[in-house]
Amino acid sequence: MSKADTVQASGLKRGDRRWKLIRGNLDMYALLIPGIVFLLLFKYSPMYGVVIAFKDFNIFSGISGSEWVGLQQFQKLIHSDEFMQVLVNTLLISLYKITILFPIPIVIALMLNEVRRMFFKRTIRTIIYLPHFLSWVIISGLFVNILSPSGGIVNEIIRSFGGEPISFLTDNAFFRSIVVFTAGWKEIGWNAIVFIAAIAGIDQEQYEAAAIDGAGRIRQMFSITLPGIMPTIMLCSSFGSAASWKPERSKS
Repeated sequence: MSKADTVQASGLKRGDRRWKLIRGNLDMYALLIPGIVFLLLFKYSPMYGVVIAFKDFNIFSGISGSEWVGLQQFQKLIHSDEFMQVLVNTLLISLYKITILFPIPIVIALMLNEVRRMFFKRTIRTIIYLPHFLSWVIISGLFVNILSPSGGIVNEIIRSFGGEPISFLTDNAFFRSIVVFTAGWKEIGWNAIVFIAAIAGIDQEQYEAAAIDGAGRIRQMFSITLPGIMPTIMLCSSFGSAASWKPERSKS
């Protein structure tokens, strides 16, 4: 048998083994179907809307019926007088979210892990991750009311101390801080759940061995807990950097 025939036969055997393995685990592959359907429907199919950036979009004509204009929209954006300010806002807000919001869920998870009263731990965990389930429409309306210069609770407190009301939502000095704060208030609790789950996966025998050696809880936190969740931290930091890239179109 020639070398080519040997390679082909070897490839066929590997193919047979692969299909045999797939057929033997059809039930496991079937479990992937809901996740794949979800990704296709809600993650990949909406990406078709990206072509709007290259069209003179008309709501009545739809995406397919709108005129194709190529890079005209991008040229208009780059030559806009506000382009640099928009770019600076986008970069700064993304930087704030990465440097400020990313470490907070880790700290919360570490602190909750040290709480021994389960009722207190579950109560705090529920309270901090509930905002994740609110839509941005509800959160926007909530903060508009809270920060309103006429009747908002924050400005009412300022008035009670003799100060003048501040229009937080139209003041360029507060815009970036409000964007970062609202994003953190909504998502920090939910992100902390990821790290709490990672901490739960650490082998408890390591803590027992450390306690026998005389290590306190602070020492265990830095020598066992943090190294134990470091792969999760690295993974989330990679995805978090990409996810936090959201253009903010306000001037400061």
